[in-house]
Amino acid sequence: MQTVRFGSPWIMAIGLVLLVALVSAGKSRQRSPANCPTIKLKRQWGGKPSSGLHYQVRPIRYVVIHHTVTGECSGLLKCAEILQNMQAYHQNELDYNDISYNFLIGNDGVVYEGTGWGLRGAHTYGYNAIGTGISLYRQLCG
Repeated sequence: MQTVRFGSPWIMAIGLVLLVALVSAGKSRQRSPANCPTIKLKRQWGGKPSSGLHYQVRPIRYVVIHHTVTGECSGLLKCAEILQNMQAYHQNELDYNDISYNFLIGNDGVVYEGTGWGLRGAHTYGYNAIGTGISLYRQLCG
């Protein structure tokens, strides 16, 4: 497993974007579409419904950043194919209720809904009920 230092500008930028998104989630205010990332809902990438719903404890206390072991993706068709395969693997082989991450981010910066807000994923043992798991389509290890 590769350790990524928090001093890395790439990690700090992602962390800042995620922190702002989590802090501002649910607040009603006008936002310009140019300031928001593109978010594709589960139904837009062809995701299947969860086989069971387990809600998270509020407030969410942790954000856990992961990376996939898939290839990189850019564009809805390629990312959707990877997501559908990942969800099938998580549900059929690992016996999870759904894809394990709450959100995934493609190489083009598009955010893809996994389990989404308020539902428990299966991303980090001991933190699933109190944390949001966000994964990047990126293989960081050689």
